[in-house]
Amino acid sequence: EFSKAREKSFNCIQQPGGIEVWNTENVSGLEKQIASLLGLKNYSRRNLSVEPDPQNYFSFFSELPGQDVRFRLLGYNDEILLESECFSNLLQAKVAALQIIKAGMNRNNYGDHTIVNNSLNIPLQITNSGGITEIFAYASINIQINDDEIILRNKVIANVINRLIQIHKEGEGLYIVEHVLLRPTVPDNTSVDLLMTTHINDDNQTKDPYSFRISIVLPSGFLTDFNSVNSVIKERTWSTRFRNLDFRRLVEKIIIQETPAHILPRIYWLHANSGIDNPTTPSLNRFETVYREWLEAKTDASVTESAYINAQENLVRVLNIIIQNQ
Repeated sequence: EFSKAREKSFNCIQQPGGIEVWNTENVSGLEKQIASLLGLKNYSRRNLSVEPDPQNYFSFFSELPGQDVRFRLLGYNDEILLESECFSNLLQAKVAALQIIKAGMNRNNYGDHTIVNNSLNIPLQITNSGGITEIFAYASINIQINDDEIILRNKVIANVINRLIQIHKEGEGLYIVEHVLLRPTVPDNTSVDLLMTTHINDDNQTKDPYSFRISIVLPSGFLTDFNSVNSVIKERTWSTRFRNLDFRRLVEKIIIQETPAHILPRIYWLHANSGIDNPTTPSLNRFETVYREWLEAKTDASVTESAYINAQENLVRVLNIIIQNQ
């Protein structure tokens, strides 16, 4: 279905008040096709710079009102894959759940199992910045007399990791910007920022930055403060696959293979910003802001020409800085 429709664009027909351009599946056929090949069920255009809300993926509960809070990671059939220790309040439990989304992907974080009351229990333990290892949750399964402990252990861990992978995929996605839609709309307006030309290779530079060109923006899976020269680049909670260089090469290969032959794609992996964006910050957050504002102006028949030009220039400025930094 997606393959045969990959040449189709998204609906950007102008209407009074505009149309839904964010948190919507109104995206191009190429975006749907690439997302499908990457195993992403959610191909909607949405904010990818945000951290996950653990309440969307874990079941939080207290035995009685006012008591300690715990949470569970449930499987597709509502079976319990992971159950946490007790936390004094919901905020602490949510922080722990975020750590589990990240740490639970690493098999080395699963400690030695124990068998209590015919239940095989595997602790998920996390080492904090002070070097102290704490147990945050347990993965458990019932064990019978003839069951192989190692096989059961591997099965339990695999079930948890497979569920966490689906959560991580919710933080993955892409944006496709068609350069032809960014052409200046006012003839001979020398004050309008133009899109920078890009290099096809080390020797050849494109003379026309608009025709048959697209920019594809993806989250890098990393976080930094763009306002601090000494900021350390950190791993985000999710998007684990996008941090892997080998997987990135696969993503880029798929993009190139699926893009129609007459169109040149340029691929950019952007960090999220832990600080405050300024108008030209080349962060994933800032790109999302200006891209959304431009889409809203593009599809709103009632927007003024000056407002549209301003939205377009804001997007072009950020894209130009992204191009310069790559």
